[in-house]
Amino acid sequence: MLEEDAAKFDAFLKDNDAAVQDAQRRADAETAARQVKVRAPHSLSCMCKQVPTPSLVQTSRLSTLHQSLHFSDGGSERSAACGRSAS
Repeated sequence: MLEEDAAKFDAFLKDNDAAVQDAQRRADAETAARQVKVRAPHSLSCMCKQVPTPSLVQTSRLSTLHQSLHFSDGGSERSAACGRSAS
C-alpha cells in the first residue's frame, strides 16, 4: 500500500510539473506578445519621425540648388540673386 501511494504521488508530481512548465511557457509567450504590442506604437512613432516631410525635402533640394549655383558661378551675382552673398 505504501508503494502504491508513493507511485501515485510520483505520478501526481510529474503531472503537476508538466502542467507548471506548460503554464510557464504560455505565460512567457503572452508576456512577449504584450511587449510587442507595447513597443509597436513607439516604433511606429520613430518610423514616422524618420519620414521626410515635403517641406523638409523641398528645403533640402533648395539648399542643394543654392550650393550648386554658388559653386558653378564662383559666387557671382546669380548666387546673390538667390539670396546668398558671394563669399
